Amino acid sequence: MKIEKFDIVTLSYSTLKSKKVEEEKNKVEILINENYEDKELIHFLLSLEKIELNKDLTFEVNKKKNVLKIISVEKPNKKLKDLLTISQSLEEENQKLEEKISSLISKNLVLELENKKLVHEFKEKIKEFEVKAQQKLNDLKEKNNKHFEEQKSDAKKYALQSFLEDLIVPLSKVDQAFDYLKKSNDSVIKNYLTGFIMLYQQIEDVLLEHGVVKIIPEVGSTFNPEEQHAFELREEKGKTKDKILEVKMIGYKLNGRVLKPASVVVSK
Repeated sequence: MKIEKFDIVTLSYSTLKSKKVEEEKNKVEILINENYEDKELIHFLLSLEKIELNKDLTFEVNKKKNVLKIISVEKPNKKLKDLLTISQSLEEENQKLEEKISSLISKNLVLELENKKLVHEFKEKIKEFEVKAQQKLNDLKEKNNKHFEEQKSDAKKYALQSFLEDLIVPLSKVDQAFDYLKKSNDSVIKNYLTGFIMLYQQIEDVLLEHGVVKIIPEVGSTFNPEEQHAFELREEKGKTKDKILEVKMIGYKLNGRVLKPASVVVSK
């Protein structure tokens, strides 16, 4: 006789150690199926090709020898066997469902964690965007304020520009007249000239306080097109190119900006 699935086996078994009984167990009944907790025992019983009742059998589990004795084997009828088959099938399906549920719970936990992570990352991105937007807004305000202050400063610096541009030509002619009159030997002219020079010096002091300075080129220096205008190009022996030969009229600057360039004769 061979033990088959769903047989009810009555047996007793003991654990041996050094050929002595270490633990003796009472008689037990076992339903042969895959769900029995002692799978090693079930596997051993199913592997027996032929059994003899009340005969000692040995098998090893976890390096321990066991002695068992099969007392009886009861075969189930067809109805019971069918019920047991259905029951086992349901248990297997139930186990699969439990595994799926466990897997879904694990996936759900993972999704929740990922969702929390995404929400956290999204919030961090929003904060980062807000910080950058605020920084750009502050930079724009600072830039606009700086630009406004520069415009305000420029407006203040060059408020007199239009007036001074109209005043420059007469001032330049007065300078030329003074240079001419200084060469006169007439005492009367010299007396008047002294008074006019004092008055003119006061005018120059006021202009200087408002940022107006003269551009007075030096004869022999190199021509500077940014502050000087070439009134005439003249070829002269012994003179290198782009040297100032003569100053025709001085120029003026307002806070570093050229109002009128000095007119000069330049060597070619």
